[in-house]
Order: sequence, then C-alpha cells, then structure tokens
Amino acid sequence: VFAADPGADALRPVVDGIRYRLRSRLPWDLLPPGFPPPDRLRDRYDAWRADGTWRAVRRAVRDHPAALVRPGRSVLS
Repeated sequence: VFAADPGADALRPVVDGIRYRLRSRLPWDLLPPGFPPPDRLRDRYDAWRADGTWRAVRRAVRDHPAALVRPGRSVLS
C-alpha cells in the first residue's frame, strides 16, 4: 500500500494537513503552524481529488488504519 513507498514519509505532512483541514472544516489559510503552506495543500488536494488519488488514499486509510501510526508513537499521541 502507501506505506511501502519510500516517498511516503515526504508526503505524510501533506496528507496530515489535508486530513486535518477536512476534519476541522477550517479554511485552508487558517490551518495551524506545522503543516505545509496552505496553497500547497490546497493544490495537492485539488489535483489528487481530480485524478482519483485522494479516493485511493481514503480507501487505504479505511482498510489499513494502522498505516497512520508513526513508528515510536501511540495511536493517541
């Protein structure tokens, strides 16, 4: 799945930022510090949604929720 991809760690902040924004329903520009720039997140989300990638990410997260856990961290951290 996605975790086997060596570039997955580089995309994790992007996926985390998009997921945070979708859950919180905040405008892109009001995301808290620590995420990539809002315009990068919005552009990536729009592109992924248009080409079906975001649907595949959501499906992978649904089918393999343990993939969201970072090594050395608990589910609650």
